[in-house]
Amino acid sequence: MCGGCKWENDPAEHIESFDTCSCINGKRGGICFSYVGKEPTGDPFNSITKLETNKPSKPLNPMINAGALTVTYMIAGDSENERFRLILDFIRELMQNPTIENVEDLIELYSKQCANEMDSQDLARIGCVLAMNGKDLLTGKQIIPGDIARICKTFMVT
Repeated sequence: MCGGCKWENDPAEHIESFDTCSCINGKRGGICFSYVGKEPTGDPFNSITKLETNKPSKPLNPMINAGALTVTYMIAGDSENERFRLILDFIRELMQNPTIENVEDLIELYSKQCANEMDSQDLARIGCVLAMNGKDLLTGKQIIPGDIARICKTFMVT
């Protein structure tokens, strides 16, 4: 089927929102599209522009982050583990592959990393440490190595 290709396992974030929405619609009679639209956005997956400008304000489709979060929230179940099991069972059935597994620990860690709550003063402090090539002006401590701070600033500018 794949002349010379090596089949490798990759995370399914590209299709996961489709799977989740399909799972909800199959189990709950099309309710997914009451809360998430069916329109292409023409914007990157992480854009919230259309969410802020369109009325009614709902994600345009389940393939963008806001839509993916909405449909994930809609999965029925009494616990997070039960909801996850429903999604995984649906994906295994859809793919006809009972060996599909999850990298749950990595995703949970990444999600927690992205969900730290900060105020503008905290963000300004991070900016100051980066501007000073990783050195904290208040403590004098080198928190981030200077070469890494320079690389981070380069990424942030591009």
